[in-house]
Amino acid sequence: MKYILRLLFIYLILSAAASFGAGFFLVKPPDLPYGGASAYRVAGSFLIFIEFLPAILCAGFLCGAANAFGKRDRAYILRLSPSIVKAFQETIVCVVLCTGILFGAEEIGRPLFRRIQEQKISRNARLTEYIGLTKKYLAGEEYFLAEKYILKAQEIAPENPEVQDLFARAEYETADSRRTQAARPAEDGPPAISLEGGAYTSFDLVRMAEDAYGRGAWFDAHFYAWAVLESTSERDPNYARAKRLASLAWNRLSSPEPFTDKEAGALFAKKREGYSALMEKNYLRAYYLFTDLQRDHPNDPDVAHYLNIAFQRTRDRYFFLDELPDLELFNNLDTVYFSYRRPDGGRDMVFIKGMVPVKGTGGAVLFLRNLSVSSYDSSGELERAFTAPFAKVFAQPVSDLDSDTRNALGGALRGKSVAYVMLEGVDPATEGKAVRPTFIFPENSAEGAPSFIFLGLPYEDLLLIVDCTRTSVPLYSLFQFLPLAPVYGFSAEVYMHELYTRIARPLVFAVILMAAALIAWHFRMAQTSTFFKLFWIFVPPGVTCIAYPVIGAVQFAVGAAIYSLTGLGSALCLGTILAAFAVAFGISAIALISRRSTRG
Repeated sequence: MKYILRLLFIYLILSAAASFGAGFFLVKPPDLPYGGASAYRVAGSFLIFIEFLPAILCAGFLCGAANAFGKRDRAYILRLSPSIVKAFQETIVCVVLCTGILFGAEEIGRPLFRRIQEQKISRNARLTEYIGLTKKYLAGEEYFLAEKYILKAQEIAPENPEVQDLFARAEYETADSRRTQAARPAEDGPPAISLEGGAYTSFDLVRMAEDAYGRGAWFDAHFYAWAVLESTSERDPNYARAKRLASLAWNRLSSPEPFTDKEAGALFAKKREGYSALMEKNYLRAYYLFTDLQRDHPNDPDVAHYLNIAFQRTRDRYFFLDELPDLELFNNLDTVYFSYRRPDGGRDMVFIKGMVPVKGTGGAVLFLRNLSVSSYDSSGELERAFTAPFAKVFAQPVSDLDSDTRNALGGALRGKSVAYVMLEGVDPATEGKAVRPTFIFPENSAEGAPSFIFLGLPYEDLLLIVDCTRTSVPLYSLFQFLPLAPVYGFSAEVYMHELYTRIARPLVFAVILMAAALIAWHFRMAQTSTFFKLFWIFVPPGVTCIAYPVIGAVQFAVGAAIYSLTGLGSALCLGTILAAFAVAFGISAIALISRRSTRG
């Protein structure tokens, strides 16, 4: 076996070197002004090598086996003799090894190097955009926006001289005005108060309200008391105390003592306006009011506290526009579309132009671009259709849903979570600047329309659909998606053909290698022959040139045969493929182990 592997790996190394040499001439990277051309070429060279790898492995294996068989052929060898059995065993090990190398290169290496090329293109496109926007906003004296985009550019290329120069300039321009910048609450900090999560009992909240009232903190006293009223009923022993405290605190807020300081009175009135919006569940309005207040009163504890509460509750209903990923990331993704049947017999059709996962969430949060949803009733009549420029999707645990939502979602509840989609995005600093869905049908239905929807499928299935609509689909995703394809409006036959063709490729290649072993036995060589001396100069490259179209033709014929078998159903199609492989491999194995030598 060492003779086969030695010659095989020598030829693999030489072929890889040739592929890299050809790649630096044949692979033409696109315009990459900020670097990455070399990495793009290296990835392209690997892709060239993987393209020819089946033929290279076949040629190296055939020539190595011919040399190894020649070493054994020094005397008369009987069929099924220990010598021929050992040669057969070594051949099987080499066949399995070569098949594993090919499978890993095609299923792991090829998607990896394609992704590297896409990332280099995307990196340069984003860097070009950020640098251009930084220059634009610096020229327009919008220094905070300039700093925002140059920081993004610095994340991509911190060593780039142009980025460093623009960063220093933007940092200098914003230094004097940084103190007046609106401070946004940190998303990673602790929650404002875990009232909704039941972190406090009603008794705890009433004590907090009494303590706040005693300190003259009327906003806090009312807030804690009101939380008890909202989350309990009159049967709660603390309800009456909470109601009395809420009333007393609100009276203090409604009729405060006269302010000697006019500015303090204006501040109190503005805080009361924001707090009233919070109590009316107009969280977005409250957020903007408290954001404005924090600009002028960054050290006011009431402002900071209720801004954080308003921010947390606003974030549960809207996404912020500055969270949106780069448009270039959306453009690099394939279009996603699917449909599903609702429990009421209707059907929703969903179209997504691009989808980007949020970093650090493990895929539990996604941003969508150009989301379109059309809903039809059980008779096929259009009920509702809308498009949203952007949307944010969360994995909402099924256990957190109320009974009405559970009944409406039906089959989507078979997963651990469902897709909760925010349709409206708002600017974190400017009230009125927002992106909202456009309702196409019925007309004039946008007024009062919900700012979020639930998609009627498990969140895990949504991620699986995304995986299976990419250019390079992982094999394990195809396995998972095959039984679900008809559920979401896809042709099961198409995915069955893709899955079973990719399963068949290494199996067919193993049979081809067994056939190559038979040819190697027929043309086995002794190292003393004149032919062997010219062996490494002409034979392996020649065999590669012959094997490449032959293997391609065989794989195409097998793919066509599998396409004709998809109508039999998944299990029968797979069984037929495996049976055909077992027969072909068995015949070639029997033919190989039955070889004998007539020399000696």
